[in-house]
Amino acid sequence: MKKGSISENFWRNIFYKNDNMCHIERGSFSDNTCHFIMNPGVSLTYWGNQTLIWPTKVKINKAGFRDYEYSVDKPQGVFRIVVLGDSLIFGLGVNLEDTFPKALERMLNKEGIKFEVLNSGLPNSAAYLQNLFFKYTLAKYNPDMIIWFYSPYDYNCFNIFTAYEMSSGSYLKDNAKRLYTIWEALKNDPAFTFESLELYLLTFRENIPTELKPELLNICVKMPLLELKQNIERKNSRLIFLILSDDAEDGRTVSKYVKNLNIPVVYNQEYINILKKYEIYSGRDNHLTVEGHRLMGEWLYDYLKGNDLIEKNYRKK
Repeated sequence: MKKGSISENFWRNIFYKNDNMCHIERGSFSDNTCHFIMNPGVSLTYWGNQTLIWPTKVKINKAGFRDYEYSVDKPQGVFRIVVLGDSLIFGLGVNLEDTFPKALERMLNKEGIKFEVLNSGLPNSAAYLQNLFFKYTLAKYNPDMIIWFYSPYDYNCFNIFTAYEMSSGSYLKDNAKRLYTIWEALKNDPAFTFESLELYLLTFRENIPTELKPELLNICVKMPLLELKQNIERKNSRLIFLILSDDAEDGRTVSKYVKNLNIPVVYNQEYINILKKYEIYSGRDNHLTVEGHRLMGEWLYDYLKGNDLIEKNYRKK
């Protein structure tokens, strides 16, 4: 297999379906309610990004996320953190121990408090699906803190998989009427195949009309964040929203928008520039290398310690 590629078999097997959840198969449509979750217990091989020279193994645990097995009941004295986001958090192209949630966990466990940092990255997803992933898979672990990573992909979640999910109920119709109209016209046009529809939505996302951006912010950012915030505040958990975007205008826009929701936001363009300067992003694949994950873990550790977010929240427990 060509280095840097991701096989269809990888994507086909990383997600699974049961009576309540489904994955939209390539070349077909579905009207079922689809909640993305990874295939519990599956082992896969990712052949790395362009800067790596070895394949890496991906093992999904029995609960359906890429990490070790954890007890649902949190052990006494443990401070549990869930790191939520897309494939950058998941760590495509690096082994589990090299992902930055695990690097952060190792550094925190030198502090005398027992930490568990769960890698909850969901590949090929945006905030809408990540919120469902948390709701159906991770909420039962009762984390003390959720660190939710935003990427530019989250700002415009109107892709083919998410649109099917959002339109399976009344979510899209009730909260983004103009986008719903566009989606229904495309989906019901007999001239469109699955592949051409996917390509159209990709072009649409890259050239989204200005008048539709408020609808996108509403369904892709605001509503998922507010739902998760409401759910975790009942359990005295803390939410931190981190923006990892090399698009300064996009980063500032979303940062201001989320702050207005009274959710703490971290946007560090300087750190992003450091990553780019040292070429931690690959030219053809924007996933982090092992070194990139290490630096991200160090930065997260320094941020949490520098703002007294661990000790302060631990004392509340």
